[in-house]
Amino acid sequence: DKHASELARELALCDEFLDAGVYVTPGMIFHAAEPGWGRLCFALKPAVLELAFERMEKVVKKHSV
Repeated sequence: DKHASELARELALCDEFLDAGVYVTPGMIFHAAEPGWGRLCFALKPAVLELAFERMEKVVKKHSV
């Protein structure tokens, strides 16, 4: 089923972000209507936040080929 495979990809991407040192909560935890959403909350110094975004960018670029 398409929804299940999209959900599996969402969870796998969240796992990759976590492996990179950034926790992104899967959208399903917040009852998102469809897969592909996540939540990132932060209260960090700008330099630390920038590092998190750099790490996330590396993960996303792996999937943007």
